[in-house]
Amino acid sequence: TLPLNKSDWIVVGNKVQVMLQYGTKGNKPSSPASKKGPPRIIFMPMELALKLDRYRRVVRPGLRAKWVEAGKTVAEQRKRMQTKAAQLFLSDYTGEPVTNQTFYTAWKTEPLPFKEWCPQLGRTYWACKTLLLAIEAQRNAYNVNHNIPVDWLTGIAMTTLMTIIKPQLGHVSAETTNRYLVWLQQAYSLEGLYVDYAARLDSVCDEDVSTSNNCNT
Repeated sequence: TLPLNKSDWIVVGNKVQVMLQYGTKGNKPSSPASKKGPPRIIFMPMELALKLDRYRRVVRPGLRAKWVEAGKTVAEQRKRMQTKAAQLFLSDYTGEPVTNQTFYTAWKTEPLPFKEWCPQLGRTYWACKTLLLAIEAQRNAYNVNHNIPVDWLTGIAMTTLMTIIKPQLGHVSAETTNRYLVWLQQAYSLEGLYVDYAARLDSVCDEDVSTSNNCNT
């Protein structure tokens, strides 16, 4: 879904606009392309876009060639050359497509930030961090250091949820929105606590299970 030609990339600031359709959340039609969900536009960091582009242009062809050369006969090698792999990521060891189970296992392999860590919580982590960054940007812009008004906090959070987080994640229910708002109000209820939350989110992926369990309390 990232255009093959960089000249076709839609660049907004330091991000690239990309339309997702495969594997997106929501109802899917019962057809051969049933893996397609409701399309949505996300903004991919330029650094990530460049890494993906290099992978598919430079790294992936080499891995594909490794898989072809592993064919035991010339006939098998030719057959492999004619076989197209729809998946982007290939195994570094065999050159075969990486399975969904392998990706999930990678998420669940030790060391984990905490034992419940999973792809869904990765989405939640990103949403929470995005909310904190948006509020801190406004605090710095307007020099708001103490006694943050609840309606001011809620207004920034709702704008961020509707214009950034919801389009990027594809779905944020009213119940989930309320949970984010309650969490933010609690996070900012004590002076200086917002610093702890931000630092905690920054370091959560680097901590081991024993220390990071404190994040759940």
